[in-house]
Amino acid sequence: RAYRSLRDPVDRGLYWLPLQGESLGADNKRVPPDLAAVVFEVQEQLEELRAVRDRNGAVQPLVDQIAEARGELLERQNDWLRQLEANFERWNAGGDTTALTRELKAILSALAYLGTLLRDVEKELAA
Repeated sequence: RAYRSLRDPVDRGLYWLPLQGESLGADNKRVPPDLAAVVFEVQEQLEELRAVRDRNGAVQPLVDQIAEARGELLERQNDWLRQLEANFERWNAGGDTTALTRELKAILSALAYLGTLLRDVEKELAA
């Protein structure tokens, strides 16, 4: 179990935060600004898709838009995962632990928001 936690970068980060006296939820109640607009836009698209489905309307154009958004979200997720790996490399190199802890928390928060949004997108695309 320990090996799996350390191998997965998100699990590793979630394990590492409490060791630094932090938790992901503490003082972390807002969506990262660069992600807020994307979250809002995709949530609007999902709501529109649900409304069109309820009226038995043509959903394919919306499904296509959401599928495209999904691809962009996955790219963002991969970018955040690369940033997470870079954060760990700086930890290993002996960087400023206070700054690295703040950065780690911000990255994990963004990944959590993206994960939730991606689950919503996947659910609607599968419907």
